[in-house]
Amino acid sequence: MPPVQPRTGADRCPGVLSTHEARDGALARIRLPGGRIRPDQLAVAARVAQDHGDGHLELTSRGNVQLRGLHDPDAAADALLAIGLGSPGAADTIRNIIGSPLAGRIGGHGSIDETITTLDEALRGAPITGLSGRFLFGVDDGRGDVLAQHPDVAVQWRPDGHVTLIVADTTVGVLPRVEA
Repeated sequence: MPPVQPRTGADRCPGVLSTHEARDGALARIRLPGGRIRPDQLAVAARVAQDHGDGHLELTSRGNVQLRGLHDPDAAADALLAIGLGSPGAADTIRNIIGSPLAGRIGGHGSIDETITTLDEALRGAPITGLSGRFLFGVDDGRGDVLAQHPDVAVQWRPDGHVTLIVADTTVGVLPRVEA
């Protein structure tokens, strides 16, 4: 893999509150921790896309959803925030968390849902500054499917009840898995 080139300039990754102006109108990105969304949230996102955008929801490679062609980004943001899709402040654009999609269902070493929820809550509540909207967190159930995406920081479940902590594709430690 070639070395990663440092990015210069301002972070232009969109969120719910900070949209990106594209040729077809504003683009908003909804961060879905672990790619998970409740049915009621999906229904609201679809309605927002229909009422305020081009009527489509786009799935991104990081398991997030984009709305394009928004003609009233503020009204869209209000509706999305009201159902829990988005966060005020910097957390709106830094909550890129991917997780093994079949964890706890087929293979792997258990469910990762609680870890994703805990990480998302921590990111929403932390006074984080300077973290790019491209920064990617990963939670891998042991199969390696998430690690194949090369997240910036990841944990991978182990069969012994521990997790391996990985930063920039380098193992930095093994910790006991903490579950509530």
